[in-house]
Amino acid sequence: MGPAPADEEGSVGARPGSLRWAVTLLGCGVLLFAWRTPDQSPLVRGLMALGGAAIIALAPAVARSLISSVRLTEAGVTGPGFLGPVYISWTDVVRVFDDVNGITIQSSRRSTRIELSTVTLRSTFGAAHLANFADTEAVVRFVLAHIPKSALFEMRYWLPT
Repeated sequence: MGPAPADEEGSVGARPGSLRWAVTLLGCGVLLFAWRTPDQSPLVRGLMALGGAAIIALAPAVARSLISSVRLTEAGVTGPGFLGPVYISWTDVVRVFDDVNGITIQSSRRSTRIELSTVTLRSTFGAAHLANFADTEAVVRFVLAHIPKSALFEMRYWLPT
């Protein structure tokens, strides 16, 4: 089946820096908007500034929880969930599908998502996705090698070449 694209603990070579900086810039934008909007009441401007500061402060934690929490092992996959980390055994996988940003792995009761790319830079010359992992193709190949043959498989964007 091939070696896991991870270390002994199953953690993938995550690079959450691009998401962290994108969320930080979002917080700075909210903070700047609150500072430069004179037609709002001081209470609304204060709440907006407080929200922007909170986004800036929480950016590293958001990036770590979405990207660095992914674990791929021979037994299963652990990834971020709504209330905490979600573990799905490879034998319980019923559906795997993707979109332009990542792969979703579902069992009959829960699902987790592997965000392969969270930041996209667009210009008139085209678009570029910043990868969240050192070897994105190895992550995808490992997942494809471990899903059961009976699982519904719907992938268009992240198929390895």
